[in-house]
Amino acid sequence: DVIYSVTQKVGSVNGKEGGSVTMECHYDTSLSDYYLHWYREQQETQPQYVLKTYSDGSAYKADFAKKRFSAELRTSTKFSSLTISQLELSDSAVYYCALEPHSEGNQSETRTKTISV
Repeated sequence: DVIYSVTQKVGSVNGKEGGSVTMECHYDTSLSDYYLHWYREQQETQPQYVLKTYSDGSAYKADFAKKRFSAELRTSTKFSSLTISQLELSDSAVYYCALEPHSEGNQSETRTKTISV
């Protein structure tokens, strides 16, 4: 059986405008090839893609995330983090971490984290 799960601490992360925050995501998978996605959902809007990192270390970011958003993926410890720098009020959202197996037809696992600026 294929194993994969995602865990984030429940609660919120607070930051000041101009500062930075980091959110953590721990995961488990028996797969060697996978993506770790970050999405965000702002009030009364649909979830918005932020970025994804691939298990080989490559990363892909949405245009708005290219300058201030960065992610780390440590495959050895099955850990990912999302850091937002130069915080803006518009960064306030629920942030979702999702694991996607790198093969078609598999379901992804998601967890959430809320930040307030």
